[in-house]
Amino acid sequence: MERQHGYKISVGPAPQSLGRSVTGVWMRTETQSYIFHDEGCVQSDAFVRHIVAHEYGHILLRHSGCELSIGTAFSKVGKNKSVRQVLARSDRWTSQEKDAEAIAVALAAHLAGQPDPILELFG
Repeated sequence: MERQHGYKISVGPAPQSLGRSVTGVWMRTETQSYIFHDEGCVQSDAFVRHIVAHEYGHILLRHSGCELSIGTAFSKVGKNKSVRQVLARSDRWTSQEKDAEAIAVALAAHLAGQPDPILELFG
């Protein structure tokens, strides 16, 4: 993933709550990308993996910009000129969120060695 993206990717819990209904965030600086998940909403390791796969979807699709409010966790981001982009995963289904979710499902199926359940419907 890092080779495709061109940046080192660090994954971990967010420094604070991400805000109402936001479960994950992808943030890129000049030199690195970060994927954060909100520990307050995490119900299982599988859910964390899905959140990370969703953020990878944004990376693979080269999405940019933030469509959501992400609470106070990254309140200083706007003041930090090194941050290039921020995207957040939530229950608000914009077109970018739907596309990243589709990638997350396909990636999870691939990593589990299972056929993509969505593609199976059309096969």
